[in-house]
Amino acid sequence: MAFLLRGANRRRWEWPSAELPWLPAGEIPAAPFGDVSPSTDSALSVWLVEDDQSNLERVVGVVAAGRRHVDKFDYALVEESAIRGLGIEIQRSPEACPDEEASRRWHHNVIRLTATNLNAIVQLIRSEGRVERVLKPRVEAIIRNGMDSGQINPARLQKSLLDSLS
Repeated sequence: MAFLLRGANRRRWEWPSAELPWLPAGEIPAAPFGDVSPSTDSALSVWLVEDDQSNLERVVGVVAAGRRHVDKFDYALVEESAIRGLGIEIQRSPEACPDEEASRRWHHNVIRLTATNLNAIVQLIRSEGRVERVLKPRVEAIIRNGMDSGQINPARLQKSLLDSLS
């Protein structure tokens, strides 16, 4: 059972209903939808994580390496089969990034999304997925290890990220 990873903001997913008295029972606040904002062609960029999660750190590294600065990294993880079970199409779609091999192997787009699909994805992440955090020192180590191993191409990193690694 493979997983799909999407960069996220953990705080958007933490809403104890007691703290949101205005939120009707069974409803979702709008905040998590910021993490599933699709492109203009209604596609959502995601990364495939193997069943045993053996490529999880590499995927975290490549996504975090695309940022402007080293920082903590939050992500949502949900079973690929659960997304497919919603009748939503997932398509392998390599993209330009600092780790081209990882992109060829694991980058996908969830395509032809509707507002109803996005709502279902947020509900699924909340009920069956998980939202995790990798702390900044570990993110830095993952990126450095990726560069040292030649998986992450430093020439494809933003200067500000390289500066924050120094």
